[in-house]
Amino acid sequence: MRVVYLSRQFNHSGLAVFDALSQSDRFDVMAVVVPPVRDSQQSMRRLNRPLTAWLEKLRYWLDSARTGARRLRFEESILRRARREGIPVLEISSLKEETGWQHLEQLKPDLIVIGGGWPELLPPEVVDLAPLGALNTHPSLLPAYRGTDVHRWQIRDGVRVSGISVHYLDRDFDTGPVLGQVEVEIRPGDTPQDLSRRTSQAAGPLVLSVLDRIARAAPQRVEVSTQPAGGSAAGGSDLFPRWPWADDEFIAIDPGGSAREVERLVLACSQESFRHDGPWIQIGSRQFVVRTAEIRAPVAEVQPGTLVIRGGWPVLQCGDEAVILRRLQERGPVPMRSRSVSGRRFARNVIGRSNYISLTEGNGR
Repeated sequence: MRVVYLSRQFNHSGLAVFDALSQSDRFDVMAVVVPPVRDSQQSMRRLNRPLTAWLEKLRYWLDSARTGARRLRFEESILRRARREGIPVLEISSLKEETGWQHLEQLKPDLIVIGGGWPELLPPEVVDLAPLGALNTHPSLLPAYRGTDVHRWQIRDGVRVSGISVHYLDRDFDTGPVLGQVEVEIRPGDTPQDLSRRTSQAAGPLVLSVLDRIARAAPQRVEVSTQPAGGSAAGGSDLFPRWPWADDEFIAIDPGGSAREVERLVLACSQESFRHDGPWIQIGSRQFVVRTAEIRAPVAEVQPGTLVIRGGWPVLQCGDEAVILRRLQERGPVPMRSRSVSGRRFARNVIGRSNYISLTEGNGR
């Protein structure tokens, strides 16, 4: 079976599916198609060049050490992996244009597989190009959580079980008939990057099993039922949007809200660098991004919305439980330059001797 493989260049699931396909003797990967790295991601572009890759990894390591960020960035390039294995690589900005999808047409694939996402809705010329169809690998149990940034949305919503789905492409995002799914548990404390890594481990075997099923049915397509409606996104929409980093109200921490909601928001906002914005609290005239936090038992005789010091750590008392703020960073223009600090240091320098701050009464002490 002749396969053309599409994916973003740096993607856990994308690399796992590529490895599974390229190492199988049952499928012939004719070419790998990737979108170019955006101008705003020059650091990732350096990872594609052997001479600069190690320098970029060192730069990121040093920057993470300076800012206190956990090193979560995925640095393995599908483009480099394919070239090492002698598989042709095509960098195509858009497959909506005729000059783009004609490259795929010339390869005459039996099947098109998307393993690590594609940044646009593919046109009918691509969806209908291969006789055995076009498949997509999606990081949720469809029809739930169609759209983008779905690992963040699932963690923020408190979902216990995520997964991965392989489905036929059709004329809309993530709505085609599902050929296979695997469940993946969302564990306490999982970040989107943790969930992406574990989901990718299930992606390769699932895609191979689906392709075996398609090969047995060829030259016919596999008969599967259509997806039901989803409707689980905000406002009853069927499609989750990009994570709204620029929405101050959305990423603001509600000091009077649920402790679980605060923890899930902080986890869902986990990033590869502390140069970006994140969930924030207001203390007087200053704003602080909460980088890591965890649930603890409520503090007796303390009103919800109060920040207190317990055991040297700042603890936000919520309505039902409390949240220990483990690492914070003063908020500023993006990209932020300030170093994050441990909660203990924050407690000494910001809360000080008063031992508490009310965040729901004008942020006064």
